[in-house]
Amino acid sequence: MAVFSLFAALVLSLPSVLPQSQEQGEKQEAPPPKLHFESGKVVVGDHLATIDLPKGDRYLQKKEARFIVEKVWGNPPNPDLLGLILPKGEDLFAEDSWVIVVGFEADGYISDEEAEEMDYDAILAQAQEEEVEINKKRKEMGYPTVHLVGWAEKPHYDAKTKKFYWAKNLAFGDKSVNTLNYNIRCLGRRGVLVLNAVSTMDRLEDVSRGAKAILSRVEFTKGNRYSDYVSGDKVAAYGFGALIAGKLALKAGLFKLLLKPLIVVGAILIGFFARLFGKKKVAPSADAE
Repeated sequence: MAVFSLFAALVLSLPSVLPQSQEQGEKQEAPPPKLHFESGKVVVGDHLATIDLPKGDRYLQKKEARFIVEKVWGNPPNPDLLGLILPKGEDLFAEDSWVIVVGFEADGYISDEEAEEMDYDAILAQAQEEEVEINKKRKEMGYPTVHLVGWAEKPHYDAKTKKFYWAKNLAFGDKSVNTLNYNIRCLGRRGVLVLNAVSTMDRLEDVSRGAKAILSRVEFTKGNRYSDYVSGDKVAAYGFGALIAGKLALKAGLFKLLLKPLIVVGAILIGFFARLFGKKKVAPSADAE
């Protein structure tokens, strides 16, 4: 039995939405004849939230966003995906471009009372200590090793706006350029709005600037705001700290809290590696977690 803890959570929290495959010979399904981009103030989901896009940014609604993410880029199907933000100057079909994938995890209201207790330096240190064992399993499965170099941007939570963001600097195998995993979470009444971007570390400045611009313009609609919570509403089965772990790790029962001292529960998670880090194949029919 293989037991994994914090590093597994941080690795598993990578969104499975990745840019176009660089594997030679892979066929990708052609994009639809015309993509219907929206600009300005856009509606996310069924009037769940709005994003007042910066000038030049564009938004694809769920159907076309899933087509791009799943069929064109070859990621697994994910009905929780709500849309895709294409920042100004970026190209959906260029390998060096980046986008923000938008989704919603309707797991219930999450109390942020633990936020001030989080020790992000301790989380990072423990994750790095656990790399050796995790990478042994990755090698056995035929995947490149992954090294959590550090926080590309240290986790930051704004208690006033109920918005949380962090970024990870990850080194995969012998790749010359590290991977940037940028995460944004907006807490709402019934769950968490998830915005994820994957790029390369040499684009940190661009991604950070663009993501923060979006972050300040995301708002839940009336009735869906964090402040709209009333007694009797669904409450998430995990705490604030588990937001860093991601939905896949939570479904596996990896852990519920990341506090001082760290509380970590092991789980068998090998199967998830294949889904997140295997060779990308174009799905024959229509993820970011």
